[in-house]
Amino acid sequence: MDDKEIKYKYALQHIFDNLTRVEFARAMKVLPARIGKCKNTLLGYARLTIDCKKDIPYQVALILEDFFELPPRGLCNMQVSCAHDGPVINTERSDTISIEKSSVVGFEKSNR
Repeated sequence: MDDKEIKYKYALQHIFDNLTRVEFARAMKVLPARIGKCKNTLLGYARLTIDCKKDIPYQVALILEDFFELPPRGLCNMQVSCAHDGPVINTERSDTISIEKSSVVGFEKSNR
């Protein structure tokens, strides 16, 4: 499989490919200490493909986005969508349970 055909889960490999040698060397020196992982783990994160079940930990992704001055979710290389639960969210509040204070165990009327 050619590198151009590989679909990476994160834009990290693309970012590394577009760094100069000096920038890449600096990133490989600074980033492992910042994210608390070794250099090989960082390079492994860059090689994660879309069909891979592994992910970059959330805190590490935030640090990487900050380091490379990316917008929020700028590291993600794929569109994420989910079904919205609009009908559940927009239901009336009639199904809520009201509890009277006198029915709560341990509640005593202190003003009497």
